[in-house]
Formats: sequence, structure tokens, C-alpha cells
Amino acid sequence: ARSDTGSVAPAVHANGVMAIDHVVLLSPDLHRTVESFAGVGLEPRRERDGELGGRPIRQIFYRFGEVIVEVVGNPVAAAEGPSTL
Repeated sequence: ARSDTGSVAPAVHANGVMAIDHVVLLSPDLHRTVESFAGVGLEPRRERDGELGGRPIRQIFYRFGEVIVEVVGNPVAAAEGPSTL
């Protein structure tokens, strides 16, 4: 989704960051997170399966304007709790 709001001048940050292009969201329940995104009309742009520490993971990528949100979680197992950045 794209905002109709005009551009905002970047804030000054001590480490020189000018923009955020990629955010990773770790989800204990990947299916729940994907359903939540779908519930507000978002569709994944890409999916990729892999491993992290010997455990299976799935990476699902969404675009929010200029920012990519990568949702990462176990493709099979689900746990309780909130997603974290």
C-alpha cells in the first residue's frame, strides 16, 4: 500500500541512517502472521525455505511502499507469543 502523504525530510541519526529498506519480523506462528497480513489485504511477494541453526525456516517477503518486511518462522511448528523485530 502506498501513502498519499508527501515526502518527509529524513531525521538526523547518530549512526548516519538515512532510510530503512528491510525489516525482519520473527514469528513464533508463521501461519498466524501470514493470515494477519492477508486480513489487511497484503500479499507475499516471495517465499524462500531454508535452515537457521539446523532448524527449518520459511522467509516470506512483503513490500510496504519502499520497505521490505521479511517474516521468518518455522514452516510447520507453531508456538505462542508475539512476533518480534
